[in-house]
Amino acid sequence: MDWNVVLESFPLIWKGVSTTLSLFAWALAVGTLLGLAVALMKISPAKSLSWSATIFSWLFRGIPLLILLFYAFFALPEVGWLLSPFWAAVLGLSLWTAAYQAEVIRSGLIAVDQGRRAQRAHRAPSRRHPVRRRSRLQPADGRRRRRHRAPIRRDAGNDRGHCG
Repeated sequence: MDWNVVLESFPLIWKGVSTTLSLFAWALAVGTLLGLAVALMKISPAKSLSWSATIFSWLFRGIPLLILLFYAFFALPEVGWLLSPFWAAVLGLSLWTAAYQAEVIRSGLIAVDQGRRAQRAHRAPSRRHPVRRRSRLQPADGRRRRRHRAPIRRDAGNDRGHCG
């Protein structure tokens, strides 16, 4: 292998790596913020917000990423949106990431049911009533549970595979 070729092309490789990392950072940041907004819209009691967020999530999760990038790069200039290749990629990746992040965030938000939220809010420390001891959330059925401890076997002489 000729290492001179690698050393000569190192600045070009470094430029590609830095472009890829900045593209990743922009797409992740914008996609996560947009995904948070879409997730909050999805769990909103307003039907118009919920339906529009559901359609957004369904549409952009259903379109393959490569097709979405082609549309961002080739179709948007046809309708008058002139974007550089970098920002077209950020737009396509951000929309795709937002659709998936919205589902992840939404499922995380609805995983905590209302009773546990109310219990957590009730036990939250305040200036008047500081928390004196740590308390755990109660189980959903309201019963206290003890940790199960296995009984100690006194006759454990030959259970490890020893002969004799």
